Amino acid sequence: MSMKYYKLFDLLARKGMKKTDLLYNKIISSPTLAKLSKGETVTTEVLSNICEALNCQPGDIMEYVPNQSAPNSLISQHHIDEKNRMLNQHTEEQ
Repeated sequence: MSMKYYKLFDLLARKGMKKTDLLYNKIISSPTLAKLSKGETVTTEVLSNICEALNCQPGDIMEYVPNQSAPNSLISQHHIDEKNRMLNQHTEEQ
């Protein structure tokens, strides 16, 4: 899984702010800013602090981008088909 934070940096620019303003206003720490810049994992507390400070929602500051090598879904089509079959069977019995 890969989170991208380019939306955060775009939002900051639109507000006339810089990444370092997050540090100066004590919203995040320097190591956290480095993590965001590299697209690394940060806590939900960090995301909450940013959203509160910028008056925005998490989707305004980040985007999930699936890994290219990862399967499209953890749930296989076989599993979905089996659940649908069981549901249909249960519905027909009633």
